[in-house]
Amino acid sequence: MTTYRKYEFTDLTEWSKFQSKIQVKTTDIEGNEVYNYKDVAAVELGHICKAYEVNEEGFNVCSDLATTWAVDILWFRTPLPSFKPFEVFPKPTTQLHIFGGYEAAYFKSYCEAYPDSELCVIPEFNEVIS
Repeated sequence: MTTYRKYEFTDLTEWSKFQSKIQVKTTDIEGNEVYNYKDVAAVELGHICKAYEVNEEGFNVCSDLATTWAVDILWFRTPLPSFKPFEVFPKPTTQLHIFGGYEAAYFKSYCEAYPDSELCVIPEFNEVIS
């Protein structure tokens, strides 16, 4: 079972504590310690820009940078319960990042969290077939 979740941690330090729960330490061929993810794929998005404005040169610049640390995780097993308080569900149509091929998995997660969202309600179809 693959589950796609988006998270916002208070900051990078807090994320680092949770990151260690999904990593394993190994040694590379040169004997260096390396950390790899186990049973997940994770992408750190960092501080997300929540709003933009156009500057005097005509370029979009961030005018509202989030203080939280955003991370997307694709779980290949059941998500760890300790991550649940950090789950967020931005609308699927406004996502900053998506794991290619897993768009439907995130959409499913979103609709489980917001079943009454206009994106999740399937309209009634009342066609009379003669």
